[in-house]
Amino acid sequence: MMPRALVLALALMLGSAAVRAQETAPTTAAPASRPIETMAQALEFVPADDRVLLAVLPENGLKPPVPLVPSRNGHIPLRDVAAAFDRKIMRLGTVTVLVPPTMTVLNTKPGKPDLTTGLAREERLRLFQSLLTASQWRLLGSASGIGLNDLRTDDQRALFQSLLPQPFQVRKAISGREFENEKPVALSAAERAGVRLRLNRVVAFWLPSANRVNHVVKHETGVFGPSGVEGHYVFSEPAAPAAGTYGVALTQEAPNRLKPGHLPFDTPALASTVSLADAATVGDMVKRVGQAARLELHADARLATLPVWTRGESARAGDVLEALCLAVTGTFRRLDAAGNAPPAFVLTDDIEGIGTRSARLYEWLTDAAAKVREMREEADARIAAAQPLQYIGFAPDYPMALGPELAREVVPSFSRGDGKKYAASPADLPPVYRTVIGEAVAAINQIDREHQEESRDWPSYAVRGDRVWLEGKLLLSFIVPGIGPAGDSGFSGGGTRAAPLRPANSAAEPAPLPALLASFASRAAYVAPKSAEEAVRAATEAHRRGLTHLWVEVPPSGGGDTYLSAAVRAGKENKVSVLAVLPLLLTPPAPDASPESQDRNIFGETGSAYAARSAASPATGIFAWQKEAFLRPGDWLRPDAPAVSAALKQRITELAAAPGLAGLVLRDTAAPGYTGSDYYPTGREFGYTPEARIAFLRQHGVDPVDLRTRGGLSGADVTLPFFSPRPRSHRIGSNDGVGSFVIIQGSGGFGGDDSLLQAWDAFRRQANAALMRELFTAARAAKPDLPLLIDDRSHPRLNPGWYGEWIAPDRLPGAAEGMCAFDPLTQQAKTQARRTLISVNPLRWVITPTGGYGPEGKPAADTAPDFALFLNKALSAQNKGWEGVVLDLSEMPVDRALSLLDALGSTAEVQ
Repeated sequence: MMPRALVLALALMLGSAAVRAQETAPTTAAPASRPIETMAQALEFVPADDRVLLAVLPENGLKPPVPLVPSRNGHIPLRDVAAAFDRKIMRLGTVTVLVPPTMTVLNTKPGKPDLTTGLAREERLRLFQSLLTASQWRLLGSASGIGLNDLRTDDQRALFQSLLPQPFQVRKAISGREFENEKPVALSAAERAGVRLRLNRVVAFWLPSANRVNHVVKHETGVFGPSGVEGHYVFSEPAAPAAGTYGVALTQEAPNRLKPGHLPFDTPALASTVSLADAATVGDMVKRVGQAARLELHADARLATLPVWTRGESARAGDVLEALCLAVTGTFRRLDAAGNAPPAFVLTDDIEGIGTRSARLYEWLTDAAAKVREMREEADARIAAAQPLQYIGFAPDYPMALGPELAREVVPSFSRGDGKKYAASPADLPPVYRTVIGEAVAAINQIDREHQEESRDWPSYAVRGDRVWLEGKLLLSFIVPGIGPAGDSGFSGGGTRAAPLRPANSAAEPAPLPALLASFASRAAYVAPKSAEEAVRAATEAHRRGLTHLWVEVPPSGGGDTYLSAAVRAGKENKVSVLAVLPLLLTPPAPDASPESQDRNIFGETGSAYAARSAASPATGIFAWQKEAFLRPGDWLRPDAPAVSAALKQRITELAAAPGLAGLVLRDTAAPGYTGSDYYPTGREFGYTPEARIAFLRQHGVDPVDLRTRGGLSGADVTLPFFSPRPRSHRIGSNDGVGSFVIIQGSGGFGGDDSLLQAWDAFRRQANAALMRELFTAARAAKPDLPLLIDDRSHPRLNPGWYGEWIAPDRLPGAAEGMCAFDPLTQQAKTQARRTLISVNPLRWVITPTGGYGPEGKPAADTAPDFALFLNKALSAQNKGWEGVVLDLSEMPVDRALSLLDALGSTAEVQ
């Protein structure tokens, strides 16, 4: 028998072991009574130890491909959870974190674009045609068409083959009948190589609306003609969208790793431990670490709402932040405050802003688009030089061919450039037209009746057939081996649409310019003289040409008072009222300018630095809206800088006190971005100063450089998973690991950027409005009865623009609530100002008399006759409801501006 003492000793040893085992045994949840579908549920079954467990979970959990089931002892290993939810495990000091295996990275150096990648087939056809010789054009327009063996160069052959659908399928069709059930015939590779292209004329027609004045409905005739005519169709791919990314991937998936950042996680400030108890979100956790480390830390608002789940008490602060960075594939960016104040740090995607990188990509895409446009214009010039219509007629099998006389009238509108259509009575056309027109009227009206029965709100498109307008078009078709001609569905058009009817020769002759100007009670010339002599000459010429006012621009930084005084004296002698024009926030570049007073764009550039960098951009040379950005060069001033406010108030006080001045005009009162009406995500928007960025971050939880500005990226997908405007689950992988862990799963669906962009717009508007209130008060204090005018503050500025009388500090002209750029200009202005003047500038875009937008083919102010034509175009549709007109000649030398005034005639003519 065992001695009693030994038995007691052994019992004590076994008891102690049992206690230790009980203390260290993992605590687990009870076996699952239902399948485990979310990560939060699965984590409850992961064995715990003496280390901290921390997880950041999505608001809506992902479901694993196969539901997890705990083992007999109620455990689910961490590696199984990671595998089920596509995570990989990483250990960081005191923390183990489950992270995405990859991260999405924006390609901010995309290299040279492939300009032909992604072009629509119409564009490829245009390029192909531009390479054809006269003999090849003759073949293309012939009954047999042109084939691969007729081509001479590799470029011709490559473009030809790109026009053939792949796979090449042909279907039989009968005009006026359904043919969806017809089985397509697929061509072999050899048969496809034998296909020939043919380009012929066809005719479309427009029918007058039965109940809508001055409207017509278009009907495409295609290649078949009347109902019952049999033919073949090639079903090609749908028209391609915009050129996309020109063969370059703008995003890539890279292995997840810690990105470079501005916050070192091994800094002594982050060596302390931070409590994890009751932390609800990522934002809570970042704030808690900031308080413990005495650092100003923020989490981007789109990350901050991710919920946090903890098991344990505390972890090292630096380890927690590093884990968060890896879990959201982000990093911490530093923002410096004014003066010697400590910096702030924000958890975001990368050191460079999301908006900054998007703007960089937008510039790359815009430059590529400019090169494509240049390529297109060169192709058009080569096609025009070939005069191809001499080789292209109606196909011999086209049932609606016109006779020689009508064919001369009904030609493709682009060949004539005027868009005119041939008007006729169906009785005067070949008999087949009467049949086709009758069928079209019946078909369109039947569809219209069906729509009317479905909804009384549907606008009626009913037509009548007593009149028709014929339009010449070109149709591409294929000559298919063993089948014959086949129309191309991708080029044949079809369907109906409504359009304003503008018959040939219906445009009224423009009114004589003097009479047109005389309809305005106030007529002003706006110039920017550089001397007293120029100012006096401008006042004299203004009187001689029947103008009532002269606007004289003066520098915002001072100076110019001598020639302003000279203009006032000369104006008094000539009975011309003189107003001073003060560009408020746009100042000429100066080497000694204070950096603290200069505004910055999303790249951190001043206005002049942006202009210098963009000068060589292809987009600047091609697109009119881009050229407009550089017509008034200079640097924008910050509206929130105390020095700027003080200097402008002093300048306004000086000008208001000038004797004899008939009014003060303020322009350039808001940099692009401060009015919420600039729609280009480039460096044109301002407001991104360090002070503004950190202030907005503190108010709204986002560094504004992380907001994509308005506009798009030509359909390019540059989605970052945690910053996507649409809910999107983030893929995460698996690996083995032990210890504490942080688990992040992001949907990215945190309301998108729209609400944040609106807040950023409001933030900038408020900064500008605060300055404008101060300046209004200063002007009224200096001279209460001095007329005060202000520009419409819209960016990009359309032409015509307008000025309005500023009568209240909080009533600033600009984009009116509920208005859009297509509303009548007078209506826009009258909602915002009591007295309004329309402003036209010959160097900018114009609104044409037909209501469309577009640049003049050449500078509108080359000569006085050109200037007269420009004014007629710009003002003939805009001469109602305005108190005055301003001829803005401030962007050209005074000598040139005064020479253009010869177009106005004499005082007697105007008055």
